[in-house]
Amino acid sequence: MKMKKTLLYYSLFFLPTVSSCHTDYYDVGAAAVSIEPNRETVSLTLAGFASPDEGRFTITWDDLGEYPVTSLSRIADSVLFLNDNYMLSISGKQDLQSGKPLAMNMPVKEIAFFKNDFYGINLKDELVKGARTDQTISWTIIKPAIKLATLTATDDGLYIVNLENKLLKGIPDEDGLRWISDDHMPGIISLTSDAKHSSQPSSAAPESIISLASDTKRLYGLTSHNTLWQKSLSKDEPWGKIGYKNNVTYTIDAIRIAFINNNLYAIDEKKHLYKSRHSTVGDLQATAMSIRKNGRTVVIVGVDVCGFDKSFTDLIKEEVYQKRGIAGEAILINASHSHFAPVTQSWITWQPPNQKPDSLYLLQVVRTGIIKAIEESLDNAQPSRLYLQRGSCDIGKNRTRIEGYTIYDNTVDVITAVSVKDQKKCILYLAGCHPVFTEPEVGHFTINANFPGFSRKLLADDPDIEHAIFLQAFAGDINPKDPFRKSGEQLADSVLQIMNRATRHEIRGDLSFFMDTIAIAITPPTLSEIESFKAANLPKQGEMVANRDIRWADVMLEHHRKNRMPDEMPVYYQTLNVGNWKLIALSREVTTEFGIVIRDLWPDRHVSAIAYTNDVPSYLATDPHIRAKNYEGYGSFFWYAQPKPFPLKSFEKVIDKIKHINH
Repeated sequence: MKMKKTLLYYSLFFLPTVSSCHTDYYDVGAAAVSIEPNRETVSLTLAGFASPDEGRFTITWDDLGEYPVTSLSRIADSVLFLNDNYMLSISGKQDLQSGKPLAMNMPVKEIAFFKNDFYGINLKDELVKGARTDQTISWTIIKPAIKLATLTATDDGLYIVNLENKLLKGIPDEDGLRWISDDHMPGIISLTSDAKHSSQPSSAAPESIISLASDTKRLYGLTSHNTLWQKSLSKDEPWGKIGYKNNVTYTIDAIRIAFINNNLYAIDEKKHLYKSRHSTVGDLQATAMSIRKNGRTVVIVGVDVCGFDKSFTDLIKEEVYQKRGIAGEAILINASHSHFAPVTQSWITWQPPNQKPDSLYLLQVVRTGIIKAIEESLDNAQPSRLYLQRGSCDIGKNRTRIEGYTIYDNTVDVITAVSVKDQKKCILYLAGCHPVFTEPEVGHFTINANFPGFSRKLLADDPDIEHAIFLQAFAGDINPKDPFRKSGEQLADSVLQIMNRATRHEIRGDLSFFMDTIAIAITPPTLSEIESFKAANLPKQGEMVANRDIRWADVMLEHHRKNRMPDEMPVYYQTLNVGNWKLIALSREVTTEFGIVIRDLWPDRHVSAIAYTNDVPSYLATDPHIRAKNYEGYGSFFWYAQPKPFPLKSFEKVIDKIKHINH
């Protein structure tokens, strides 16, 4: 079924011009806050793709040039350098230049500073302790002798990796250092020797940590395979991989790392010094528009993430309620679904780096940024008139391979708030297309907001537009046709053309808001079905999809063991009524046909519809996808660790429920 002809109806249908003598103002505010990762995180996992199997990480390295050093470490407000001749020098922390020499009574090849004492590794791999007098450090071997590969210090302990690749923590006591080995702090060897998790061929030698560093919150480990790992010092969690040589953004052969001045540094065999940073275009944002009238407020938020869990959006809504008294049902949080944003939700059947979001990034950057955008939009509110216009933009196409199934809802809705004071405009614009294509010069390993972010930037460059907020509509089975900058430019041009039309509909009336749940009953898999499914995949262990299916089976077996196997899956349905404009928002990755039908449920109202809102735990597809058992209707549910795909007739049940509730 071709939709372009059908959608001419939506493009041509619209709404009389309002009388200029009538005014019906709302207090409207908008804000944009960066959610770019900061230096609290060294590297993050990018969301949206399970390939390459080794992972996609944001770390890249800036070459600072040749430095004649083999090791460097942070010592209070200074930096210690060691060179090839095991000569030691010290410099101020800010300039990071080899400086004043220090004499030593024995050569050491690595140094850490803990509790006002120097610790090092001598040429026999023994742990030594140093005492500084003026410009001299005298080393003595700690008895009994401990052989180690690397060391670092934090506020609460001296961490070492011994020659058996085990992590030990030294805690001061009256006899010197008391060593503990925690089962939850294994060496890297125990993690990567598992074929399910390893990116190395089975014949490769096990990885071992060759260099440690710390920022006092986390440990960082560089391994013999030139991969980077991290481990929280405050949480009971295993090591997690954060980087490897992908020959695109990570191209160096590091042999030593150090954490100084809130940056991770690396040295390679050629004595070049590198500083890490996130590889990013720099355009991730949380954007918000607040609308207030007659004592009621609604807030519409667009966030440049691939998705989020409902527990996270509930946390934000509760915090805003405590601060501002706005009900959670009145706050709509939509994900742009960029596949080039850091992981912000649980994907427990994916490779280990993808399974959980980085807590520092999620809570201190994304959560804080969303709340800040909401609050700034409330504080920026000023009397405005609201208008709604509709057009179309053909940036996408249906990506499924179902014969004859070419449905594509190319509708673009634009809601414009025009300030009464200065006629400045803030806009919301809605379109449905997967942000999955990159640009050749940006690549697969670099953070970017994709076409939603690029279109938003182009629109915000217009002198009459103060803020542009993108909302993702029904993109479940729609892919773009072009790289993201071309798609973003086409979308921005379409939005401007729609705004420049003479005909526009003014939004008038009071506000209301509702949150409902549509429960879809499922028949969960039995214990024997799960066990058989796992057994069938075990011979293929090591392949990406087989690994996913084994993890899925383990999750479902755990559900059975704990008697918590779900027998229904919820679709969350939020309604914001702003006068005679109705905004319908569904959770999950919803396929394109839903939007067309939902907008037609209220022929006497002006209805906009979006998905990816409040919770993105799976796809929600129509019957053709479910019958075909394609990615949208079947395979994706294993990636999302859902107990079962949605059954046939789920489309009708969702539509009928929305129509029946009639909010």
